[in-house]
Amino acid sequence: MPPAPATPNRPDDLHGQLLAARNGSQDALNWLLEKCRPYLLMIANEELESDLRPKVAPSDLVQESVLEAWHDFADFRGGTGKELFAWLRCILRHNLADARRHYRDATARQIRNEQLLDASNATALREKLTSGDTSPPDRVVAQEQAETLEQTLSRLPEEYRRVLLLRHQEDRPFAEIGAALGRSEGAAKKLWRRAVRRLRQEMRGEHDSG
Repeated sequence: MPPAPATPNRPDDLHGQLLAARNGSQDALNWLLEKCRPYLLMIANEELESDLRPKVAPSDLVQESVLEAWHDFADFRGGTGKELFAWLRCILRHNLADARRHYRDATARQIRNEQLLDASNATALREKLTSGDTSPPDRVVAQEQAETLEQTLSRLPEEYRRVLLLRHQEDRPFAEIGAALGRSEGAAKKLWRRAVRRLRQEMRGEHDSG
């Protein structure tokens, strides 16, 4: 574990500024957080994995953590510099964990979606899209244009492809789809409706042009 930052020039600086910040001084709080920034950056540089560095910078994680600490300082219950460092370190490591989860889950979703868009999965998706949830004329159009579905899906915006795959390929309820997409259940349902409408339009366009 990296050593805690050195105490400022005057022995009572850190303690005095901490007391002032606890009493509501924004200047004191800013002073404290700036003093702790190099320590947090050292942790971020040591603990952020190399595969994530092209996607998120250690300095960005530190900045996010400092801003979070600034907004949530009222939640800090410690009274010493050591406790402050530990509190900030906890915030930073929480943000590090969030970054790992976000970017690695995104990579896993991308790989999964690419797999779902292969011929066999597209066939299964086509069968589901051309049943129950669509009207008879739309089912006829989709069946007639089955061979172009894979190309049509590839032209849709990514969020449309994802919501269609989650709904029709994975049979997920809208509550789970919303959680996977970072949306509410209602917003996920609206996105799905737009995606189905867009898919129908694209399929009609293929049919008309053919």
